[in-house]
Amino acid sequence: MKKTMGLICLLLWMPTASFSFSLGINADNFDNQITNPAFLAALEKMETDFILWHIAPDQEVFQQRLMQIVEFCRKNNFYYLFNTEFVNYTPNVRLFKQKDGTYRWDLRPQTLEKLKDDPLFLGVVYDEPMLMQ
Repeated sequence: MKKTMGLICLLLWMPTASFSFSLGINADNFDNQITNPAFLAALEKMETDFILWHIAPDQEVFQQRLMQIVEFCRKNNFYYLFNTEFVNYTPNVRLFKQKDGTYRWDLRPQTLEKLKDDPLFLGVVYDEPMLMQ
């Protein structure tokens, strides 16, 4: 929050300064949106730079589903991140109970290994993790 507020103040106090930014959108592929040409057209029309994909554990278990998202981003040159917020809405799942006492969903090391050299892969977002602690 402090960084955001600082950035807002900087923008207000330095109106003549030149800033560059990237435009990202939240998306999911739960209904196979990436196969709909209108989805891609909307992303292109908005001049989207990156996509924050909300994913569910079954998309990681069935790698084909996750890789469809990755291939969509590669084909269309979108940077991407994966959001594991799904955990915030699913209490008491053994998979999400971590040894350190936190409750979160970590992508498997095998998944991260597949993506680590992809220049379009920006990382993983733990969205609002305090909700389930």
